[in-house]
Amino acid sequence: TRCLSDWSSDVCSSDLLIGLIIEQTVTEVKIARTNKILEKKAYIDLHTGLPNKSRCEEILHNVEFLKAPVACIVLDLNNLKHVNDTMGHSIGDQLIMNFARIIWNVVPAKDFVGRCGGDEFIVFVYEASRSETEEILRNLQNEVERFNCYGKNIKISYASGWALSDDYEDCTLRGKIFCNRKLYSTSIVQW
Repeated sequence: TRCLSDWSSDVCSSDLLIGLIIEQTVTEVKIARTNKILEKKAYIDLHTGLPNKSRCEEILHNVEFLKAPVACIVLDLNNLKHVNDTMGHSIGDQLIMNFARIIWNVVPAKDFVGRCGGDEFIVFVYEASRSETEEILRNLQNEVERFNCYGKNIKISYASGWALSDDYEDCTLRGKIFCNRKLYSTSIVQW
């Protein structure tokens, strides 16, 4: 009986150990899934599904980002505060979502589109040329005009400005776009 009880004790210890390992593995998988969801939420704007301000700033601070020519397009949705104040925030949110969808559809998939503020969006066109950037802006204008003509929604109006990294070799992209407002305010176009 002594052998039998030692054997059953070993079996019980072994089963317990396997159970604990399985439980720990399941817990680790759950934690990894939760972390992945939280990480995604940390970088995604919930209204538009676009990368949020945190992700935009992370890209701006990345030195590797400027190895090749990059165009930065800043887009500012006009009259959002007025829409929110007079028609309600749900209409303002719809305006933001419509504009975000149009930008997303116009900008090539290889490039970056993000929402960097309440009514501000940023586009990074990788390996950009002046003509490619201007074409994206023309396409955006055409799509907004089409939306405004055929849609029954609030009309979209926006301002835009842009810069090419090759035009400013001696300063950072963040400095070019955000610290030197004069740079892009001189090239703003209203639609």
